[in-house]
Amino acid sequence: MNDPNTESPIRIVIVDDHPNTATMLARVLTKFETPVEVFTALNAKEAIHQIDERGIDILITDFMMPEINGLELIEKLDGAKRPAHIILITAYDTPGLAVAARQLNVKDYLVKPVQPERIREIVRCVIEELRPPATNLTEPDCKHVFKILVADDNPDNLKLLRTRLVSEGYEFFPAWDGEETLNIARAELPDLVLLDVSMPKKDGFQVLREFREDLNLKHIPVIIVTAARIGSKDIRDGLLLGADDYVIKPFDWRELAARIHSKLRVKQAEDALRCKNMELAIFPKLSQDLRGQNSIESIASALANHLADGLGVQNVWLEINLSDGSQIWCSNPSALSPEALAADPHIGMMIHDAQETAYSSGSSVLLQDSRSIPELDADLGGESFSAAFVPVIGLNKTWGVLSVIERRSNFFKKEHLEIVEALGFMAALAIENSKFDPNGQTPNGSKG
Repeated sequence: MNDPNTESPIRIVIVDDHPNTATMLARVLTKFETPVEVFTALNAKEAIHQIDERGIDILITDFMMPEINGLELIEKLDGAKRPAHIILITAYDTPGLAVAARQLNVKDYLVKPVQPERIREIVRCVIEELRPPATNLTEPDCKHVFKILVADDNPDNLKLLRTRLVSEGYEFFPAWDGEETLNIARAELPDLVLLDVSMPKKDGFQVLREFREDLNLKHIPVIIVTAARIGSKDIRDGLLLGADDYVIKPFDWRELAARIHSKLRVKQAEDALRCKNMELAIFPKLSQDLRGQNSIESIASALANHLADGLGVQNVWLEINLSDGSQIWCSNPSALSPEALAADPHIGMMIHDAQETAYSSGSSVLLQDSRSIPELDADLGGESFSAAFVPVIGLNKTWGVLSVIERRSNFFKKEHLEIVEALGFMAALAIENSKFDPNGQTPNGSKG
């Protein structure tokens, strides 16, 4: 990207396999107070050549193009080649395409027909950001309600902290002893834990040790709040065990509130980084694997395996509906069969209804905690699971449903669901780009 402090022109590349469209849009984008250079390309290969030769600030690309589509073009632009702002234009609006575009950091996703003046206004705003660069700092997402678990065997302390935390907009979860603390943490996956040391059954240090040994809890920040272990050696031991902070009772609420806010900001940034690392681990490998598959069965199997490994989930099922009325069903190797997981009629009915809803509506169905359904809660005897059911939507049709079931409640965050939706769309594109016969034949000529 160009140095925004120089007077070098803003460079824009427009990629569209219809030359008249690209030329018309180029004319619209040449009249700005800030100098601009606009180049056009008829396909992704021409665009990559333009970018390699000149470097660009803004990429405007159509989605449907011969050989390499717009998403694949964007995926190839890494490191120094990546423009500051990407606009993707498509005539095929699906939730999966929109999610996949966001995962690739597309800033504007536009559905045809798009007026040239709208694109010009977007480009004008981008130019204003680049000359000079934006310097505004943003606060964390205030719409997210953070969950805080407070472990303390003193009811007065719990009552006080409940009042304070709820007034600050946090969701409050109390625990009276060490074992209850671990059980609630595993069920609710809180964003932060305030942990007393002197508690029945297991003390705070024992709980902290188990937190840091548990793959699902190890990333949760823990602030020890205690009046019993206040010596320098106690503080050192707690921090060495993995405490993120150590507060001595009695404490000043304003100071504790500031520490909580600080830890949550850090966790929010770390969660985003972990999610991005998860995407980087899943998407390139799956994209490469899908290119080498020549049957729907192999595409479905590759998707199930990558999704299970990348998200660390136990059960991934992909059902593809063929036009002859038959189905192709694949899962990751360690998944239970639908029959085994749905042995109970209530669970089986819930799974079936959720899959039908996702398929017919074209929208994802999310169950965060099976205990919210009384019939399931009674059947599972206190155990719980969470599940996501995502329609596999391509450019031409809805192919089936991707089901992910995890034996933990509240497992799926918004970022997880977006990844699953994007992967479902990638699978749909791979199916449609394969030599699959829509009349029900797989590429090798056998029935699906």
